[in-house]
Amino acid sequence: MILHRIWLLPILTVVFGLGAMLSGYVIEIVTLNRFPALLPCNGDNTTSIPESAVFGQILNMAAILYALTIYVVHLQIEEFYGQCLQWNQARWFKFSTLLMFVGFASAFGLMLVANFRHSDILAVHLLGAMMAFIGMLIYGWGHVIFR
Repeated sequence: MILHRIWLLPILTVVFGLGAMLSGYVIEIVTLNRFPALLPCNGDNTTSIPESAVFGQILNMAAILYALTIYVVHLQIEEFYGQCLQWNQARWFKFSTLLMFVGFASAFGLMLVANFRHSDILAVHLLGAMMAFIGMLIYGWGHVIFR
């Protein structure tokens, strides 16, 4: 199956990720005027309702799009090395699969950040943030070293 506009997937991931960050700021600062508009702490912006709900929903969409992007990259690597270069499924396949699961874990961490506010359950929020950050770091560097 050929997908013609698959290049939109990573772009939409970035748009939704930035949209989540900006949504809390726009709702909190521009419309409600609860915090100073110049350099507010982003974590404080998204701790109260309604901006926390909007932030969480948009960040969940970004995490799902991120997971889909990771899966598509895995399929592209599998197609390139398996079909185009006709390599047998050796270390590259296992490494690509491992990186895919690391990427899925980082997307899950992003969902934990979105759904557990740091004002309510700090331990789960920080666990999700560490999973997302370290997972994305390993995923990115793994692909740099892998290729």
